[in-house]
Amino acid sequence: MPTAALAAGVWLGIRLPDCGPGLLGIALGCALLALLPSLDRLAFAAWFPLGAGFAALGAPVPVGDHPIDPWLSGQAVLITGRVRAPPRLHPDGSWAVEVDLVEPAPGRVRLRASGEDVPAPGDGIAARARLRPPRVFDSPGQRDRLLREQRTGLRGNAYPFPADAVVVIRGPPRALDEVREIVRSFLAVRLDDPTAGIALALVLGDRSRLEPGLRDHFRRTGTSHLLAISGLHVGIVAWVVGITIRWLAALVGPVRIRVSPRTAGVMAGLLAAIGYASLTGWAISTSRATAMAAVLALLLVARRPIDTIQVCAAAACALLLADPAVLWEPATALSFGSVVAIVRLTPPAGGHRLRTAAAGSAAAAVGTAPWTLGLFGELSLVSVPANLVAIPLLGMLLVPLLLAAVAIGGVWGGAGTGLLALADVVARAGCGILAVLGDPRWSPQLEATPPHALTTASVVLLTVAFCLPRRSQRWLGALAAAALSLVPWHPGAPPRGELTLTAFDVGHGDALLLSLPAGDQLLIDAGGRAQGLDPGSEVVVPALRRLGVDHLDAAVVSHLHLDHYGGMAAILTELTVDALWLPVPPESGHPAEAVTAAALTERVPIAVLAGQTLTGPRGGCRIEQLHPLPGHACPGGAVDCGANGHSAVIRIVHGDVAFLLTGDMEADLEWELTRAEVPLRAQALKVPHHGSATSSSPPLLASVAPALAIASLDPRSRHKLPRPSVTHRYCGAGTVWRSTGSDGTIQVSTDGRRIRFRTFRVREGWSRWQPLPDAGAARSQPPPRSATSRR
Repeated sequence: MPTAALAAGVWLGIRLPDCGPGLLGIALGCALLALLPSLDRLAFAAWFPLGAGFAALGAPVPVGDHPIDPWLSGQAVLITGRVRAPPRLHPDGSWAVEVDLVEPAPGRVRLRASGEDVPAPGDGIAARARLRPPRVFDSPGQRDRLLREQRTGLRGNAYPFPADAVVVIRGPPRALDEVREIVRSFLAVRLDDPTAGIALALVLGDRSRLEPGLRDHFRRTGTSHLLAISGLHVGIVAWVVGITIRWLAALVGPVRIRVSPRTAGVMAGLLAAIGYASLTGWAISTSRATAMAAVLALLLVARRPIDTIQVCAAAACALLLADPAVLWEPATALSFGSVVAIVRLTPPAGGHRLRTAAAGSAAAAVGTAPWTLGLFGELSLVSVPANLVAIPLLGMLLVPLLLAAVAIGGVWGGAGTGLLALADVVARAGCGILAVLGDPRWSPQLEATPPHALTTASVVLLTVAFCLPRRSQRWLGALAAAALSLVPWHPGAPPRGELTLTAFDVGHGDALLLSLPAGDQLLIDAGGRAQGLDPGSEVVVPALRRLGVDHLDAAVVSHLHLDHYGGMAAILTELTVDALWLPVPPESGHPAEAVTAAALTERVPIAVLAGQTLTGPRGGCRIEQLHPLPGHACPGGAVDCGANGHSAVIRIVHGDVAFLLTGDMEADLEWELTRAEVPLRAQALKVPHHGSATSSSPPLLASVAPALAIASLDPRSRHKLPRPSVTHRYCGAGTVWRSTGSDGTIQVSTDGRRIRFRTFRVREGWSRWQPLPDAGAARSQPPPRSATSRR
């Protein structure tokens, strides 16, 4: 109860930052009154104002009030500062570090750069960079990144240019950094991939060398938690050191006189846990395990009875008081939730160890299912058998081998190398088993992204279930909570029987979902690379699942620019796709070959628009392919026109209403289409080329006469789009202008006569439907001409 009251107080304190001193005063008053025997229960009442007061005093500074906020406008500026935490290395060679800035103003930012000179904690840095606030993708399935990062003290991101132009000023070496580098070198030199990647992840929490395929195997089998420095690692270190010191203390007489071997072992184990947590960076799971180890140590030394739930609650209180922002970290819910689930759902250990282990694995999976689905949108159905194999092999055997090899290798290199050879055999065996269990052909995934309200209801039900007296009742309640999070409730789902276009916010780039009246789903583009993330897996896939879409009848790449195809490989890998449409095939060596490679791997048929015509009825409406057509890949019959000249231009007609999707077509293609007198009239237009001045020519607007213009863009990007002249042109024509950069996700729908639209923002959710005025009939337009007649 104190933990729940403290967490509720933290939640309130963040939202009422001005009440911190008053709330702390109330907490102190309750604590003083609780000293009276008749008012001792007021001690429980003190936890709520205590949490609220601590959180309020440490609440993030509102946007605009922090000294660094005026500089977060994207302008080029010289920054200097000092690195505060170990770097986060990425597989592509880039890295990110948190920096406490001195210039141009005090504040903490995340520096994203590349290059071989990677700074360490305590090093100074200097670079010419652009400062921007954290990017919030206003698409369904996303969390408010801006609020989350501000709660941890981060005010923005810094992007040096060039990306490797960062001057590193080495500070005085720190013992932990030197030890970390020695351990990294010891493992990296003596091991080959994939074992080296696993070893660095298990020992130091460094996942930079993990192969993408191996990451996917861990994800699909529900064993990704083994790659994090967790309670298992901390427990192994504390247990081994504690047992060793206890044995040595029992042998040494003078030590035995001053302190009991039991106490010496317990305290040594605790110090070892703290040292290991410091070495690996104090992740949430590591902090939780270390805090629990501290509470256990106090109970063991005081010879008090141990209740695991109470120990877990005390550790949670300690973490919340030390850093109230951990309340919003996903790892907090998963780490504490899995411990509570195992304790409350697993029967006491008896003679059936395998059955107990299976029950513990199932308890962790079911007990964290609402959190897992709400945060990641998928749940592995083979996690129980996979964990039964992976935890003993990769957790209880491989981790001690690696830690022993590191510890012994510093004194006796030959013995350490021999232990690493044995660890290599164990790691490869574990990877082989996970590769078999993680094969998509027989590793089904529960895929659902429940709304926040449904996730909250599931968590409340799960909490109630854990409080029930009987284990069978707790299991039924936990299963009911997991089932509740799978309820197919999709507030933003396209209306049935209507033609709907949904433009997702993916930053600078396009990602459009076209939902046809008969239920067909077509995805046009999937964004590009934004702030080091893959928009396909991290933005578009969660958004589609939140809308109830897990099957695509076709995935379309409008043209071969990264901001349009960058996330398509993830779409083909993570969703069921019937066909991939490309405007032209990518040339040999083109980065877009990753998309075709993913299609071949997933056995998705590929259609080239410049080689065949897809015009015709589909899904209860008519699709008109205006460009490219067979033998007509470039405007004016040119041989080479660049990627924008290949843009797919598609018109979809439903009843009297038409939508026109234009990719990044520019003025030459617009001129050709208007001169050829192909039907262009449409009530909803996807603005060409993100509102660039090279597109949206007056003849095109006159031919289309759109009632609604939707632009997919990021106004804070270096492209500085849309151009004011373009927006004035649309607004002057009486067109309603909406952009994903300012309005978030945009959805427009029609029943063939009337048109309506709505928007989505992460903080506000979906807005109400707004009607659009009619903009002329589309049914009367003639069918598109052939490529021969257009020439």
